[in-house]
Amino acid sequence: MDHTDKKDNRDSKERTFTGTFGGSGTMENTGAAGGEGGFENERDAERIWRELSMESRQEEPRLMKRLRENYGYVSGLCLLYGVIFAFCRYENPNGITEPVLMCAMMGISYLLLKRLGIEVKKKTAAYAAGIALLGISTAMTCSGFLVFFNMAGSLLLFLAGMMHQFYEDEDWSFPTFIKNITVICFTALGHVFCPFSHGYACLAEARGEAAGSKRKTAAAVGIGILIAAGLLLVVFPTLLRSDMVFAEIFKNWFIDIEFGSAFVIGFMILAGFTASYAFLSALCSRRLEDASLSGKQYNALVGITFTGILAGVYVLYAGVQVRYLFLKLGTLPEGVTYSAYAREGFFELLFVGIVNFILVAACVALFQENRLLRGILTVICGCTFIMIASAFYRMALYVRTYHLTLLRILVLWFLTVLALIMGGVTVSIYRKTFPMFRYLAAVVGCGYILFSFAKPDRLIAEYNLRHWETVSVSDVQYILYGLSDDAVPVIAGMDLTELEEDVSGGGDESGIEYRYGWTADIRQEIRNHLYETADRYKEMPVRELNLAKLQARNAALKWLGENE
Repeated sequence: MDHTDKKDNRDSKERTFTGTFGGSGTMENTGAAGGEGGFENERDAERIWRELSMESRQEEPRLMKRLRENYGYVSGLCLLYGVIFAFCRYENPNGITEPVLMCAMMGISYLLLKRLGIEVKKKTAAYAAGIALLGISTAMTCSGFLVFFNMAGSLLLFLAGMMHQFYEDEDWSFPTFIKNITVICFTALGHVFCPFSHGYACLAEARGEAAGSKRKTAAAVGIGILIAAGLLLVVFPTLLRSDMVFAEIFKNWFIDIEFGSAFVIGFMILAGFTASYAFLSALCSRRLEDASLSGKQYNALVGITFTGILAGVYVLYAGVQVRYLFLKLGTLPEGVTYSAYAREGFFELLFVGIVNFILVAACVALFQENRLLRGILTVICGCTFIMIASAFYRMALYVRTYHLTLLRILVLWFLTVLALIMGGVTVSIYRKTFPMFRYLAAVVGCGYILFSFAKPDRLIAEYNLRHWETVSVSDVQYILYGLSDDAVPVIAGMDLTELEEDVSGGGDESGIEYRYGWTADIRQEIRNHLYETADRYKEMPVRELNLAKLQARNAALKWLGENE
């Protein structure tokens, strides 16, 4: 049957349905059963309505049809993810449950892909490994900075991994990746009601004769689970408060749940269920482009003109860096020392390096191939390497004088990563097929995972205290109050005897001001900090266990046992 025949058949059914039910779709009086223009019963009308609905969805993607057909199974797994998400993350951003959540997310994704008939690709293992490592890192740190970016990183890796599963992304260019990631995020927002509309359609079909017993069973079980979950959110906290023995069973796994907490938990379950199903529905809708963006190559003369001007400025600037900063030749302006000159400008250079990366990547993607343009872009990349080296050297000198902070160590890390990225950008100038986005993701992902496991707060404390002779009171206060509890084992290892000697070694007659701003009160601040740490982590439910918390508690208790 061709398209015209299908349309005529559908129009005929619509006329029959409308003539029987009326324009509003409600049942009209049709006379005796089996009379002209009528139906024997309401089931016949429902059957035709289902046929019309199925025909209206004939053009939707194959995966979306399969998603609808397996709604009971898919929604059940998404609901399971919502429950696990709430259990793991409720008031517990960095507990031992974080690796469990990451493994559950990947396991449920595997089951969903298998149900939809999608074979797991080999390269997906790299995304899964990154997600698992970030989950483990989260359970090993107290740093809020690392916890936040671990979550963001695992989400981005999951997003990229699932896109890799549903699409052939081998030939995607950098602009195509950025465009498709943006599209899939907004598409998922547009599918936020799909979990409920698909469920309603599934139940409507399950009421008819055409629905099989399996679908009826799945729909019934799904409804039962949803009802039970809603009731448990109200009943379970009440049961915990009503019986001490019953509450004792769950005290190591659940915190004291109040009605307000039950509402938050219920919202988290709903959010996890809705987000996972909406994202899967967005992927099944096949809205992204499999092919790389092409056909938008602009005149290379435009690129040659503005990049040539920039390259001239960059060459001059790079020459100044080599002559005055690295070789220390020439004469600086009056009153400016080399140390002061070297310790300025690293943030500005970092910004220019990022701009150059975007500039070169955009020129490679947008302009026609041209030998002169490639040469100019190579010069810009070379000058960028000199700027990165200059910024790194300036920051290293600054750290040598003023010690480490989280921001300074982040700058050093980012400059290293930016240098590796610019290496890939340089290769992409001469190889149009170079997988720039995949290379960038690998460099940033691996670099961040190494940074996360390195525990920067602990490294900062160790470095600063190794330079004890130049440490000021503000440096110690930064270690105490500016860093996370990852640094507590280092603080507990401080030699307070040496500190007391430094304090007693000088000062005015009042005994308040000492070398580098030391005061006698700083010793008490250190003791108080260790007391508070030991008390804060004195008791931890199983859900909230964290390696860094345990190390901080044990180090503080050991110090208190030896010194008090």
